[in-house]
Amino acid sequence: MTTQAAARRGEPTLLTKDGNVFVWLGGYETRHLPKEAGFRWDALKKRWWTTDATRAAALADYGTAEAREAVGAKAADLEETFAGSRATDAQIEVPVPAGLALFPFQRAGVAFIERKLSGDAGRVILGDEMGCVDGEAMVAVNRGGKGLRVRLRDMYRRFHGFDSPRNWNPEIPTYCRALCDGELRQHRVTDVIDKGVRDTVLVTLASGKSVCLTPDHEIATPFGFRPAETLRPEHQVLTNGQPACPSDHHRVPVVDRVVSVEPAGPRRVYDIVMADPHRNFVADRVVVHNCGKTPQAICSVNALPQISKVLVICPASLKLNWMREWQRWTTRDLSVSIASTQHCADTDVVVVNYDCFSRKSKTAARLKARQWDLMICDEVHALKNPRAIRTKEILGRIERGAGRVGGIIAKHALVLSGTPIVNRPVELWPILSYLDPQTWRSWKYFVERFCAGYQDGWGWKGDGASHLEELQRKLRSTLMIRRLKSEVLAELPPKTRQIIEVPLEDMDDDVREAVEVEAREWDKREARMADLRADVATAEQGTVAYEEAVARLNDAVRVAFAEISKLRHATAVAKVPAVVEHVRQILEDGDQPLIIFVHHHDVCDGIRAALEPDHTVVVLTGRESQEQKQAAVDAFQALQARVFIGSITAAGVGITLTAASHVVFAELDWVPGSITQAESRCHRIGTKAAVLVQHVVLDGSLDARMAKTLIAKQAVLDAALGTGP
Repeated sequence: MTTQAAARRGEPTLLTKDGNVFVWLGGYETRHLPKEAGFRWDALKKRWWTTDATRAAALADYGTAEAREAVGAKAADLEETFAGSRATDAQIEVPVPAGLALFPFQRAGVAFIERKLSGDAGRVILGDEMGCVDGEAMVAVNRGGKGLRVRLRDMYRRFHGFDSPRNWNPEIPTYCRALCDGELRQHRVTDVIDKGVRDTVLVTLASGKSVCLTPDHEIATPFGFRPAETLRPEHQVLTNGQPACPSDHHRVPVVDRVVSVEPAGPRRVYDIVMADPHRNFVADRVVVHNCGKTPQAICSVNALPQISKVLVICPASLKLNWMREWQRWTTRDLSVSIASTQHCADTDVVVVNYDCFSRKSKTAARLKARQWDLMICDEVHALKNPRAIRTKEILGRIERGAGRVGGIIAKHALVLSGTPIVNRPVELWPILSYLDPQTWRSWKYFVERFCAGYQDGWGWKGDGASHLEELQRKLRSTLMIRRLKSEVLAELPPKTRQIIEVPLEDMDDDVREAVEVEAREWDKREARMADLRADVATAEQGTVAYEEAVARLNDAVRVAFAEISKLRHATAVAKVPAVVEHVRQILEDGDQPLIIFVHHHDVCDGIRAALEPDHTVVVLTGRESQEQKQAAVDAFQALQARVFIGSITAAGVGITLTAASHVVFAELDWVPGSITQAESRCHRIGTKAAVLVQHVVLDGSLDARMAKTLIAKQAVLDAALGTGP
């Protein structure tokens, strides 16, 4: 029914506006309308209400002129924000260092962030899931006055010390040609980057020259650089050319003509980082130009001159990367340093890890004493537990009558995560209530609406998920920008998840016994929990008997969790031969790299010992130093190791393992977000191969039950974070 229709029939309009509040005036018989729209019930005033214009918009046809006008204005603003949250390009000028350029989707990210942080207290969630040349391409380089022609992959290895004794002395500068002011001149190379295995195209020219590169990588034309995939036959491009004069090292580029651009299949590709401001180089005698969430964050600071004091909080393994990326992408004269628990410099930009706030440290105290223009939290799901010390130290805590107290003092906040909801929607609450306390004011309402909340004898429970599409849209229309890989790189195939159940009859007696013990103890635990829950349910609340029953149940839960964890550990160790057999079959069937994720060190050691006689294996767990961890990643990415074994916690975030498209989980984690994070080490920008994820479990084991539950939960989280409309 429209407002006009209601007026013609003499019926009152039912939606009005009282200040900033939309109020539903309908009676009991219409209660289903505001309830379905997400309005809240005010028991004191006996009315349905909301401050959310998107919810009020669902009932706009019943509204007064004032209500409809307010809904329309707010809805337009929210719709603009919503569209920006999915944008993959933006027509804006973003300050970047000369020679660097953002991807279109990164430009759109900066535009969204800049708009949200331009106000008095901007808050943003950057939740993106997120060009190169074939390693066989020849590059002409100059070192110490000597000219060499070297393949790009060998150039990478020698640059990073992989090919001893042929490594290049870092004190001797390396040069290659780059296009500058119409001439090809020698410019210094600062790094060579491995970009993983990606689909490529082969561009063939009329002169017979050709170059193999990714479709998004750019080639020089007389009219500027353009992506290889946009080139067509007869288009003109620039090639190495001829010396400007017989005694000159400079060259004049020559115009050549494109004959064809054809798919060349997956290749390992690399990029060259130049010290000069032009960031192009010559590969296979053709002039090419090399084009994550980290650059978007840094370039947003470039675009906002009012921000000059920045605190970056990230996992310990990412501190060096943030330092390096900041120095690479910044256009501003801001000092930057890395802090530890023992040392903290008073620089403009400070990079620190979450662990510094997990304990009372001098560094945490110094950082909390400063006033920051912007706080950046990378992998922000580390703050999902509102009771954790680091969550309280960073985000503060809520005290009745005082509001939010403690925490980092920052005017603006930008939080980054590929999976902001690690396990359940309720785990997003601490972050949302900090970022946007006006929108997310009521924990009870959030749990009831989005977490399938319910009441039992203990109070409100929010361990489920509900109204996920509404949650996604509300996040996008207020403070979250999130582009899926499938939106940024449409050709990127999805992940495929499989459960590999190993029959017990194929296993030794000790393996079968471990599973049987695990099953018996689990059944005992379930029976015990049922009895204790019954005691709680039958006891009268507020009595001593009730409190004692609750205490017994809590104690039993803690003990049972520890006991089951020990049993799962024993089963995992017993399962090692089955995992090894499965992995060997994979390795024998092909020549592709493989990633194995584990949880316990002895499981890692058992798999490694079984595979090392026949394959090169690298390991990344919590036991290795930062240098050893980086060396393991570099070796695997350079195809110098066939197998990568990593722990789900230590190797599950912050690293890129795009050399592989096959992942095997030898153990599981209770939290599906941790599994998703680990999977995504190879499902990132840098690979277009289909990713196969396999969970090896023993038939009848607790892991077999968990695997099915985890995969179902991953589907729920995918829906909450925007795979739907």
